Amino acid sequence: MAKQAGATRAPRGTKILIKAFFDAADQVPEPQRAEVVKAALGGIREQIAAMRAKQKAAKLKARGTTAKTAKKAASEKKVARKTSVRPAVRPSFLLALTINWRKSRENHPEPSENVAM
Repeated sequence: MAKQAGATRAPRGTKILIKAFFDAADQVPEPQRAEVVKAALGGIREQIAAMRAKQKAAKLKARGTTAKTAKKAASEKKVARKTSVRPAVRPSFLLALTINWRKSRENHPEPSENVAM
């Protein structure tokens, strides 16, 4: 059977980790297994989130900022961007131009529309 063209491979060691997880799950009695596996997956997710937060804090510390100042700087940048962008022409003026253009097109059709074949 051919492999899918767009499929990506799992990183090295993934198969071993999956096997170890299910071997450990097989050691748990059958009636409790579902709850134990669900709790273990939740714990794994929490540990991954904690590791990512720790890495992010270390990265910010290396730059010389803290998480609070980084968020504050990002929010100030958003506010500055929103207030500084301003249309060159008012929307009402553009609407008036559009209406006038349509009226002029109705009163003066293009020559190709009047040519009979």
